[in-house]
Amino acid sequence: MTQNRSGVAAWTLVALILVVTTFGRACAVAADDPESLGFSSSRLARIATWQHAQVDAGAFSGAVAAIASHGKVAYLRAVGFRDQARSSPMQTDAIFWIASMSKPITSVAAMILVDEGRLDLAAPVHRYLPELKGMMVAVDPKDPAIGNGDLALEPQKRPMIVEDLLRHTAGLVYGVGATKVDRLYNGRLYGKSGVFRRDKTLADIVFGSGRASACSSAG
Repeated sequence: MTQNRSGVAAWTLVALILVVTTFGRACAVAADDPESLGFSSSRLARIATWQHAQVDAGAFSGAVAAIASHGKVAYLRAVGFRDQARSSPMQTDAIFWIASMSKPITSVAAMILVDEGRLDLAAPVHRYLPELKGMMVAVDPKDPAIGNGDLALEPQKRPMIVEDLLRHTAGLVYGVGATKVDRLYNGRLYGKSGVFRRDKTLADIVFGSGRASACSSAG
């Protein structure tokens, strides 16, 4: 897998079509027969046509688009360059930091489980993740907003629920804010190692669940 760190943008075109951007022209990759999966090859071809037009217009520098159905790939195509200055063509296995663009997909997947009766929005998160049961809230006695003073731990007034995770009111932070918990999180988990890795760590609670909004991947 190759990695891309130049200008990145991403958006969802259709269900399970993920377009992420960088630099340039085109390369096609073989996929399963679209017609056998219920797709029209001629209609799918419009995606690359649109992408090329956007690249030519300077809207973005390149993209990767994919459509899959029941575990089979109906469409997969890379357009552009990973690095325009080096004329490195885009590859379908290029890795992008798409950040919060994965949240709509995750949210839709969660709501599908809700519709199927397999996930309860009002249920405490620890029903599904027992490790989160009994988590404490970090409280700054002097100024919770600014984060000055020593932190104390107190029980949650109520457990975080699944709905909190979807609306960013679970009270979880992971080092991107200005609270003292954010600073401690960065210092202890990233500062010593010098490696900025959030995907292997569990966020701490800084707000009580449902009391404030803190936009983060943690919830």
